[in-house]
Formats: sequence, structure tokens, C-alpha cells
Amino acid sequence: MDDHRGNTPYRAGFKRLVGEDGKPLKFDAATDYLEKHSASESSERLHALVEFVVLPEAFRQEVAKGFDAGAVAALLKRRGHLIQEKDRTTNKQRLPDMGLALVFHIKPSIFSDEL
Repeated sequence: MDDHRGNTPYRAGFKRLVGEDGKPLKFDAATDYLEKHSASESSERLHALVEFVVLPEAFRQEVAKGFDAGAVAALLKRRGHLIQEKDRTTNKQRLPDMGLALVFHIKPSIFSDEL
């Protein structure tokens, strides 16, 4: 039995820190150490944006709860908050412990949108 593997009973998706350019920022234990000693690393992390990669079932049951999930996804796409493939509202991402999966990739711009 692998005691080091995380036990997640219900996985809705993942969140990822990205820079202003939309590229993922990489942090690890060494980066956390440097953050305490380097102002530039600390500044980069403070100004990071959060994007979400949501699995389809969680999108239907949690994000679009009480609404038509297709309509919610279409609205997010129309407002420019989804990273998608071609004419779809989803895209494929390689996820930890899951391999290649179909997901709703929500951009950080969703938090600054004004209706």
C-alpha cells in the first residue's frame, strides 16, 4: 500500500497559480524557502492569478448547480472566461494521477468580469 499518495474522496478539479501572461508558476519546497529570502520570488507569488481546471461532473453538480450546465458553459465561453478546443467548451489537460482528461478550464479573468 502506498502511504504517500493523497486520499481525495471527491475530486472537483484543480487550481493553479498563473502569471500575468497566463503561464503556470512553479512552486516547490525550494521555492518556498527562497520566498523567505528573495524579494523577487515573493513578489511573483503575491501577484499570481488563480485559474481553475474543473472536471465535467463537478462542473454540472457544483459550478452550474441549479442551472443548465450547457448554458453556463456557453455563457463563460461567450464572456471569454474559458480556454477551450475548437467549437467545444472543454479541453483536454494532463492531470496529476488522472492522465489526460476532459475539463472546463476557467481563466482568472472570471474574477474581474463586470456584468
